[in-house]
Amino acid sequence: MYPAVRLLAGERPPTPLLNEMVRAAWTSFLLVAAGENDQEVASNEIFTQALGGQAELWVAPGVAHTGAYSRHPDEYERRLLAFLDSRLLE
Repeated sequence: MYPAVRLLAGERPPTPLLNEMVRAAWTSFLLVAAGENDQEVASNEIFTQALGGQAELWVAPGVAHTGAYSRHPDEYERRLLAFLDSRLLE
């Protein structure tokens, strides 16, 4: 796909997401992975390890991709607010 885009539009492929996240050393990340998607969990575990203290991972149990909020709204809110409080109040 990227060679076709480069040929037709003159654009270069984007930098891989993890590379950009590592370069954003001033940014903290709350990663939410769908517990029913092993590949999504594994990818987010790799991101969390690579980012060290820059990232926090929540594996939302019993949900598919993007289902954490609708299935666990109270837990989602609690985790999000705790994450923001810990990062913004440092």
